[in-house]
Amino acid sequence: MNKKGFAISIILYSLVFLLITILFMILGILKTRYNVTTNLRDSIVEDMNGGKSLYNKIAKLGNNTSITYVEKYNVANGAPIDTPDGSGNKAVYYYTSATSANLAGQNGNVIFGNFCWQIVRTTTDGGVKLIYNGLKTNDDKCPNNASQRPSTVGFVGGDSGASKNIAGSKLYGESFEIFNDNGTNKFRILHTNSYSWSDSTYQNIIGKFLCGTSSSPTGTTDTCEVLYFVNTYSSSTNASVSKYTIGAPEHFSFIGKSPFNPSRHSPALVGYMFNETYLKDSKKKYSTKTMLTRESVSSKYYYGDSATWNSSTSKYDVTLNGSAPTTSTSWADIRSHVQGMYTCKNTTDTSCAKVYYVVDNATDNYMYAVELSNNENINTKSMSLTYANGYSISGSNYTLTNPTTVTILYKNWHSVLESYNGVYTCSDYTSSTCTKLYHLGPNSKNELNYSESNNNYIYGYSASYSNGSYTIDTNSDPTKYQQIWEWYKNYNNIKSSRYTCFKTNSNDCGNTIYYIFYLTNSAPHYLILQNGDMIEDAMEKMLNLSNSSTSTINRYNSAVKAVIDSWYESNLLELSDYLDMDAVYCNDRTVKSLGGLNPDNSSNDDSTLFTYYDKPSVSGAKLICRNITDRFSVNNNIAKLKYPIALLSEPERAMMQQEYLKTNKLFRLGSPYIFDNGTVTRIVNSSGSSIGAYGSGYYYTSGTYGIRPVITLKSGIEVSDGNGTYNKPYIINTSLINE
Repeated sequence: MNKKGFAISIILYSLVFLLITILFMILGILKTRYNVTTNLRDSIVEDMNGGKSLYNKIAKLGNNTSITYVEKYNVANGAPIDTPDGSGNKAVYYYTSATSANLAGQNGNVIFGNFCWQIVRTTTDGGVKLIYNGLKTNDDKCPNNASQRPSTVGFVGGDSGASKNIAGSKLYGESFEIFNDNGTNKFRILHTNSYSWSDSTYQNIIGKFLCGTSSSPTGTTDTCEVLYFVNTYSSSTNASVSKYTIGAPEHFSFIGKSPFNPSRHSPALVGYMFNETYLKDSKKKYSTKTMLTRESVSSKYYYGDSATWNSSTSKYDVTLNGSAPTTSTSWADIRSHVQGMYTCKNTTDTSCAKVYYVVDNATDNYMYAVELSNNENINTKSMSLTYANGYSISGSNYTLTNPTTVTILYKNWHSVLESYNGVYTCSDYTSSTCTKLYHLGPNSKNELNYSESNNNYIYGYSASYSNGSYTIDTNSDPTKYQQIWEWYKNYNNIKSSRYTCFKTNSNDCGNTIYYIFYLTNSAPHYLILQNGDMIEDAMEKMLNLSNSSTSTINRYNSAVKAVIDSWYESNLLELSDYLDMDAVYCNDRTVKSLGGLNPDNSSNDDSTLFTYYDKPSVSGAKLICRNITDRFSVNNNIAKLKYPIALLSEPERAMMQQEYLKTNKLFRLGSPYIFDNGTVTRIVNSSGSSIGAYGSGYYYTSGTYGIRPVITLKSGIEVSDGNGTYNKPYIINTSLINE
């Protein structure tokens, strides 16, 4: 071969070698992208990458007996359900900490995208569940200190739902974003369309957003400082809506705050998604006569020991030791010795047309007082009451039996009210014979309460529906049919006779019947049934009690889901290929006890309890999800998520334990708790423990609390750096997706 031919050969060989090298580089990049962006399980990915996946790192820690903050799930508690069909056979490991050392918190930190996350647990698919824990620092740290962490841009706060008129054509959006408009944070609704709310179109509008003012949704623009979310149908013109505004962040670990649902008035509203609602209502069985006022005392006021009517000014002059008080006093400083004093409830004046005589403390911010005006005197302001323990009837007249007449000073009401619970009086309070009779009680510290004694309503165990009308059955077992007169005395006699239409001496209810599920001595609480539905039909449509796999229970988004979806769309949408679309987020609506929603319930056990009414222990927490319609997942067509993100469940919370979850603020879980006077889901309190009730009240679905969404990294996702600590979190390299 001559020199020229040799040179050409060398050049050809070099070109071939270069082409082969470039081809291998392309194949390597494609292979890496394929491993990241497809749903290959770690059986392939981990073998090729030496076990660098986050799942493998957690499994290694969980199998190390000297590591106390990662535990292996006990499958004897029930196989975890992490995919809609229950498939997956990987061992499950979870991070946990019950002590103030919080080793899980010190070692369970991940950076994914621009956010910090805490490791919750692994899944049977080899994925890793993470809970949101705020923005990362610029140097890729997740310090456990709010002062060292950047703040969330734009903080969403939701007001509880109310019925608002949204008639007419308005602009609605599928989601929203928060943007800065010349220094002012505002909402912008996205993916917009115009709709007109009506009985035939409302189903297309529920779950969408529209702009408005502080008082009402207007829907005239796509940018605003007040945003509304459409939650449930109220009427042909009105919807129950939740209002969101932008303010300062409360805690670095929240994406914002929201009600679970704006309303608490249906068992269905414990659903992360839900279908028919069947709203509750109540019928107060008594009226009130105000004896004392319950006054707010949140400001500093002038207080005196005397109040004298000044006829020349038509006002009371408040004095202290004979002179006008010169110092205003806060309620906290005076509440222990304020009884018997006067105040104008004024921060600048000691002369007023209405003066308040304090008779008792109410709460830290309220007092009970007698309101005086027009020269009324506290020592003479009174009412006369003629009452008796029984009565007789003659025609349309009631006559009190052995009546007693007393004079009740208003200032003494709070101490004598119990004496007049359960007695009878005429409607003018003074006569002994009348055509309208009152039964007194239950009285309160500031009100005399009464109910008329002629509301002879019919209550039945069963009802029928024919030709558009309900009829209460009064011909069956007589023990299951009641006519109740004096509710305060006889409400316990209803037992299982819970259908009524609140008509006197009539069992013909028309198109609407009421099912009583909750009884108090002051009012029956009931679900409203129409169109032939009985309580069993309503329960099935709301909660899918039959565990049907074809249920259409999940039609509407909850308010909290809408906010989470919108945040995902703005922050994680481009990283979706890293997330497991099969991952299940359980919203377990299994009913433990139907209580008052059980037609056979003959006791006063009125509350309907969900399966997580009882708080599980760490060792007893079960990662099962009984009902397929509660297994929310992108790949579950019966409980279909738009995006692979939702809320933490109660058993997951129990396994993590409170030290690992503590944020010093309240945030929501996705687990139902109870339904009686309203609907309640579990929340995590400031110390990291799960609760549903507080004192005598509940954390209703309509309450506004923090949101910490949960995501699941798919199997085989690798850690590019870090060891899980606050200062060196595990880092998920997303550069390939973001090229």
